[in-house]
Amino acid sequence: MPRPVALCLWASAIIGSSATAQAPNAMPAIDTIVFVSEDIFPTAESQSFVPRAMNALHINTQPYVIRRELLFAVGDTFDPAVVEESERNLRRLEIFKDVSIDTTRIDGRFAVVVRTQDGWSTKPKLKFQVATDGNVTANLGVTEVNLLGSANLVHVAYRKDVDRDGLDVAAKFGRLFGSEVDAHAQFENLSDGRIFNYVVGDPFRRMEDHRLAIIEGERTDRRMLQYRAGPGALDTTIYQRRASVALATGGLALRASPTEYVRLGASVQLRQEQFVRRDTVATTAPDSVTGAIGAFLEWRHARFMTLRRFNGLGSEDIDMSSFVHVGVAVTPETFGYQRTGIGPVARLRGSIGIPRGFVTAALEGHGIFDASGLDSGAVEMRVTAGLKPHDRHATVLHIQAGWLESQTPGSEFDLGFVRPPRSWEPHAFVGTRMFWGTAEHKWFVADALFGLFGFALAGFADYGGAWYADQQARFGGNVGLGLRGGSALSTVARTGRVDLGWRFGDGVTSENRMVLTVGAGWSFGGGRDPSCVAEPQHVRYRCRGRQ
Repeated sequence: MPRPVALCLWASAIIGSSATAQAPNAMPAIDTIVFVSEDIFPTAESQSFVPRAMNALHINTQPYVIRRELLFAVGDTFDPAVVEESERNLRRLEIFKDVSIDTTRIDGRFAVVVRTQDGWSTKPKLKFQVATDGNVTANLGVTEVNLLGSANLVHVAYRKDVDRDGLDVAAKFGRLFGSEVDAHAQFENLSDGRIFNYVVGDPFRRMEDHRLAIIEGERTDRRMLQYRAGPGALDTTIYQRRASVALATGGLALRASPTEYVRLGASVQLRQEQFVRRDTVATTAPDSVTGAIGAFLEWRHARFMTLRRFNGLGSEDIDMSSFVHVGVAVTPETFGYQRTGIGPVARLRGSIGIPRGFVTAALEGHGIFDASGLDSGAVEMRVTAGLKPHDRHATVLHIQAGWLESQTPGSEFDLGFVRPPRSWEPHAFVGTRMFWGTAEHKWFVADALFGLFGFALAGFADYGGAWYADQQARFGGNVGLGLRGGSALSTVARTGRVDLGWRFGDGVTSENRMVLTVGAGWSFGGGRDPSCVAEPQHVRYRCRGRQ
């Protein structure tokens, strides 16, 4: 007999009795927790060969993975805030197609029912993107996000970016051997060098966690490209970057509850970094060991909005929390710097709810000041409005602006294709000053064609630019229509995109105004940068564009 494709039902209960009646408004105690785990395809959808085969090949999530993400237990007083955070914890694993936690009465006893439906966890990487200039990028490989049902990740792929190609291998393991230690590692063997990043430690996983202890680092020997774009021209300066960086961070919660925390922390950084221009023997940064120390104070009041069919086909949690992070870094001369410097760090985020939607805003900045004034710094601002005028419609408006001063080569703002404006070729707008905005409306036409694929139609408009301080600001934009597609079995709310856009602005000729681009979609909301993911080692202001 094949493995059953219906519900896998298992429960744990420690049922007690109390002679004391509860107050009328008191929350009841949890008598029973019932776990209902569904296959990728429930019974009603698994009658044909393909669903049955996919259910048979897939290893369901192990019960302990679900249990450990719950912040409540039998005997606890029911707390809606704790239950909602537990539900978000399960969704954050990105291994489930659907998650819900509800309550019921079983033989008069108060029960919490935890329902999960697994998503297809073995994800072939067959992604490719085509820019307006014909540049093709691709990611060919496989990612397993729920290895043997353990919620661990392994990834191997051949990656072709705009400027390089090579092998990308990564692994993420949580709570190693039953401990509280996580371990992440990534190795990239690229055509222009090698990169190794790692993170090991006990992070803050939930609002009520009381400690943080993490060591993260980077070892790199690779080519860095610094672009300078102008109308009809793109100049490139090539650097070789060699770096070894380690950062240790510790933190404690001064106050922690399901809805709010105050955290205090400190960090120590060691780095050896060198940039050498390929066309000269000059070294732009000395090959020396430096050290820095820092401290931070962080406050957050948690608030979330759960939306379906917003960035993608599934449900996702939009972070609408109020958040303040302030810190200071010290770069002493005795630790290898030319002059002693002090660097303030600030990250602010807030949001408001509006009818059928939200507005979030974020501001981030840091700098190093020494006896001569500002040595280096960065500031970035983001504002996002999301609307759900109808269950199958979603609208997003997003603007973003930034400023950089004396940052390392290759960390400049870089707009076009991977970052809006989407109908422009890669590196169309590059510099240390940046502004861009986008508006997009999606109509989700189908969720699960043949039980496997969903798609949406989209209309969009982008406008933006990036330039250096000694350049005149240059902008470009586009308007158009697109198709959004994704797997109905996906565990994340993301889609691919095919866009036909008409572009306008500086440097556009009449021969190439209408262009077709194929690429990955963006995720908006929660004050995050939708077109950029943070480098695993973020000791400087640097991010990696989504590929």
